Amino acid sequence: MAIDEYIKLLGNKCYNVCGQMTQALVSMENIKTIKSSSSHINYKNAIIIPYENQDEKFKGKFVLGFNDNAMAVKLASAISRNVGMPDVDELDDMARDFLFEFMNTVVGEVITGWDELGLTADFSPPEFVEDFNLDDISNKDVSIHAITLGLDTDPITILVYFEESSLNPLEGKKILVVDDSKMIRHLLASEFEKYGCQVSQAENGLDGVKHVQADKPDLIFMDLIMPKMGGLEAIRLIRDIYPEINIIVFTSSSKKQEVVTAASYKVKGYVKKPIQMEKLLKLVNTCFES
Repeated sequence: MAIDEYIKLLGNKCYNVCGQMTQALVSMENIKTIKSSSSHINYKNAIIIPYENQDEKFKGKFVLGFNDNAMAVKLASAISRNVGMPDVDELDDMARDFLFEFMNTVVGEVITGWDELGLTADFSPPEFVEDFNLDDISNKDVSIHAITLGLDTDPITILVYFEESSLNPLEGKKILVVDDSKMIRHLLASEFEKYGCQVSQAENGLDGVKHVQADKPDLIFMDLIMPKMGGLEAIRLIRDIYPEINIIVFTSSSKKQEVVTAASYKVKGYVKKPIQMEKLLKLVNTCFES
């Protein structure tokens, strides 16, 4: 995805719509990219419009932010005057309606332009947020593209960011780690929670089966040698309940019979300890490839 091309189009559409809807003196101040982890972006008020790619490969939000009510009222009044209505005096429902219409127009123009460039997306209705902080819309370290316009010398800023979910197919997946090693359980929980996974833990095969019966996971990491019930027996019982669940086997050995038996249960992979996280991540991603 050629981000620069789409952001340039966003800047042009913001500039054109602002001029058309306000008849004010509009100037393009700057377009810059910042990282959310170091941005500390917050506004007294913001208008937010979510959008999402139709193939669910990415999503994001458009944000029109105001540092104070006065700037929001000024923009709403300019839009009101342009359609022959009186100025607004406060940030009331009428003022918000003008700002909603402004953002709907901007985002509609942008989404149409993106579509012509081959980037198809849908957007949702706008929402008004007070005391806006970037952490409220994204807990990820994403690149934020900020378009700053001058409206009769006063700045207004429109932000947009992309979360490329195609790079993170693990978002929201439920993972169960079944291993008698507390270290392994905590290591895997810590690693996969970074990717937005919900991670549960069980210390033996019997507890693992009970977890699966109570809450079906999307993926199971299963150790083979454990007390109370080993991994192969647990997999057999789990396959009787949910034949399609993704299972990756962990073991400290590489006995041929274990490999053959695990393969007969249609496990997705067979990983020998110590675990190499980079290789494991690649294997896990293949479990969720469409």
